[in-house]
Amino acid sequence: MELLPDFSALLRWFQAADLLNSRIAAELQQRWGESARAKRTVEAIRELREKLRREILPWENGAAVHSSTVDELNRLMAERPMRTRLKASGKMPSTELYFEPQQPEDLLAPLAHNVALLFAQVDHNRVRKCDQCVLHFFDTSKKGTRRWCSMQLCGNRLKVAAYAARRRLRRPRITKRFLATSL
Repeated sequence: MELLPDFSALLRWFQAADLLNSRIAAELQQRWGESARAKRTVEAIRELREKLRREILPWENGAAVHSSTVDELNRLMAERPMRTRLKASGKMPSTELYFEPQQPEDLLAPLAHNVALLFAQVDHNRVRKCDQCVLHFFDTSKKGTRRWCSMQLCGNRLKVAAYAARRRLRRPRITKRFLATSL
């Protein structure tokens, strides 16, 4: 099942990933919506996703990133750079990365940037595929033994299922035969 069937789904994913807020996503939907460029961008992002999926599985097991992937990420980051701005938060200002999509293809900027950071700065031993879904995640748990992408999604489902299974094991089964002999 394709999780990014159209531009609207792509914008919802960008919102869920905190890459766009709802106001900007609505503006982009209104501006580009069903345009041919938006459709081509969705297709380009799906192609990049599939290439990265083929790349990340071996990388998680210690393989080097292929030079063609490095070249493609460098090209994307050069064509669609992220920007830095100063953010006033409390007494100590900080910087943050951001992007301003002027065309649908600019949505590739944060994806290429974040994948480059993943390959360059993350311990591949802490990146794994979720036991419950198609997502891969960076395990930030203390012991490094997390098995799901997020507690809100798969972790909660897994824990509810485990609880239900434990309850079923503890519950005595009352059979018709037992009921007939005890009456």
